[in-house]
Amino acid sequence: MPHGAISEQGAYVYLLQDRTEPLFKIGVARRVEARTRLLPDDIDLSRSAQAWFPSRHQAFKVESVLHALLAANRVRRPHRGDGYSEWFHVAEKPRALELLTA
Repeated sequence: MPHGAISEQGAYVYLLQDRTEPLFKIGVARRVEARTRLLPDDIDLSRSAQAWFPSRHQAFKVESVLHALLAANRVRRPHRGDGYSEWFHVAEKPRALELLTA
């Protein structure tokens, strides 16, 4: 595999809905379902969303824009292992979904 090939493969930007709290997580993954299994949170995939981007670079740019635009509603969670950051109040999810699919 050529140098840099992995970083140029596509990836999803996801909005993962917490099943028990009014929160959702914004992140990037090549395999979203596999990513949810690594999180200590109970994720409701039926209320989650994802969008595919042809390069990881593009996906990370979109993720950064979403984080910046929604920063006022970011929720700091206690460190509980992997995935404790990048959570937002669910009231911002419709806006995040609109921006993600625009």
